[in-house]
Amino acid sequence: MLSTERPIFVGGVAKSGTTLVGHLLSNHPTVDIDYDIGPSLHFLRYARDAANDHFFFSNENPPSPMWKRNQHWLKDDRREWHLLNMDYFQSMHRGYGRAHRWGSSTCATYQHRKLLFKWYPNATFVIVKRDPRDLWCSHRKLVNPNIDNKWDDFIKTYSSLPTENEKGIKVIEYHDVVTRPELVFTLFDLDIPQNYLSGVQEVFLARTLGSDPRLWKSELGEGLIRSRIGKWQRELSPREIRMLELAFPEECEYYDKVTP
Repeated sequence: MLSTERPIFVGGVAKSGTTLVGHLLSNHPTVDIDYDIGPSLHFLRYARDAANDHFFFSNENPPSPMWKRNQHWLKDDRREWHLLNMDYFQSMHRGYGRAHRWGSSTCATYQHRKLLFKWYPNATFVIVKRDPRDLWCSHRKLVNPNIDNKWDDFIKTYSSLPTENEKGIKVIEYHDVVTRPELVFTLFDLDIPQNYLSGVQEVFLARTLGSDPRLWKSELGEGLIRSRIGKWQRELSPREIRMLELAFPEECEYYDKVTP
């Protein structure tokens, strides 16, 4: 039986602001969002493959050691495997059963949206989008240090982002999140909590500006935002800029128009 729950899954390319959106949503009294839940992603990969008959657990292709305590997974090769283990996925999220809305802001969750929509037809995916040029600045420094070709990985990931044309998908822009974080709540028709910036000190901006919304609108706050939006103009080589504009012409043209 499919769940009637209405979880929220926040996704996007890594470094696009998914953690900040998850923190903001968790500051609403009726929402509890986990962020960067690695084990749930590993679980979803196995569940997705089992659901599609692409991969059955066997001695030749065993799951990772973290799942060996669940020996029955190794023997179950039925298509219904993913439905039988939906409860286990839910148990990984602390908000399940405790908050009115629960979910995850693990950035790559959106790649498993087909399976998750099977489990939760009423789920909502929030995709955080950011200028691909600014994202590449962060990716080449911080993301996936062991990947041989970061460029191909980045192009593939950014190109796979869903759009609002898909059912159950909402899109919010990174520059809107950092300049008007209250929009995260209006996206779900939620009232804006009084202290909606509390508890996000480890996230960009809040490290310096704390939880006072007035500071985010101050000259200091605007300066920090400008240092993150459009940083590609200072950090990327002409060749990198040209490659990104060729790969994502519509996106780059859009951000050139809307970026303050």
